[in-house]
Amino acid sequence: MSLVKLEDKGKWSLIVMRGPKLNALSREMRDELLSALRSAKPVTVLTGESAYCVGADVTSLSDIRKELEESFHPLLREIRSDRIVISVADKIVAGACLGMFLASDVRIASPGTRFVTGFQGIGLAPDTGVALFLRGYKGMKMAVLGGEFTAEEGEKMDLLEVSQDPMKEAERLAEEISRGPLMAYLAGKKMINVSLGLENFLRVELEEQSKLAYTEDFREGVSAFKEKRRLQFKGK
Repeated sequence: MSLVKLEDKGKWSLIVMRGPKLNALSREMRDELLSALRSAKPVTVLTGESAYCVGADVTSLSDIRKELEESFHPLLREIRSDRIVISVADKIVAGACLGMFLASDVRIASPGTRFVTGFQGIGLAPDTGVALFLRGYKGMKMAVLGGEFTAEEGEKMDLLEVSQDPMKEAERLAEEISRGPLMAYLAGKKMINVSLGLENFLRVELEEQSKLAYTEDFREGVSAFKEKRRLQFKGK
């Protein structure tokens, strides 16, 4: 069974992540997701089967710089490319998946969904655009120090909208957007991308995360995660 399902809904596409471990982003799953996004229609709904997704599979990470360059950053660029992406979240969104969710044009979550940065817990800084899209005082504080928020808190932070039936709302919006002036929508998105300075941001993110991959704290973070024990960071 494929880890990512792409469905043709007529005027729009539905992409469903359905991997193990709450859709942890293994390299195989990232490759399938990138392929699905590139094959999808200009209006796309992105969601997960058991949850939205919980970021990188820490146990499978080897060369962080290579992973960012070859899959995480291409995923983010594809979401910010010439398409309208509606992300639908349920249960939990964590790590790199938080970046994917926040990079989406429309973000809808079910009540009580948890959004977790997660990176600092293994000695890394946020990546996949999380620090770029977490705006406002609370968002910036979380991007630096880590933490989590609920869907309801995220709505107050103007990061998303909460819906009792997020998939129904996403499908309604996808139909509505696909009947609208798509070229105008995409032109507006290009303008936003320029104002975000996405490429300069990703360049800095790549350099800083690559440095952190060689720190004692990162090695400790991964070891503690695998061994399910208390962290003992040294600030080195």
